[in-house]
Amino acid sequence: MIGKEKAELVVRTTAGLNAFAVTRLVSTAMQYDADISLRIGRKVVSVTSFMGVMSLAIASTADLTFSAEGRDASAALQAIEGVLR
Repeated sequence: MIGKEKAELVVRTTAGLNAFAVTRLVSTAMQYDADISLRIGRKVVSVTSFMGVMSLAIASTADLTFSAEGRDASAALQAIEGVLR
């Protein structure tokens, strides 16, 4: 897997994610050459899908697990962490 990397990030939200926050999250994810997914419990969605992320109905104090694979995996997750903090 030359040129590919994998990374994972776990973030605990304190206020949940509303439509504005999800828009920022999706917009940020789309800037990177990586496949990024978000897992809450048993549900997994692509972070580039606004409707997918919104369908998770992320409440406060949720543990969000992001996984990324691709050339920009680490950078993508660092940017996502910045958006959510």
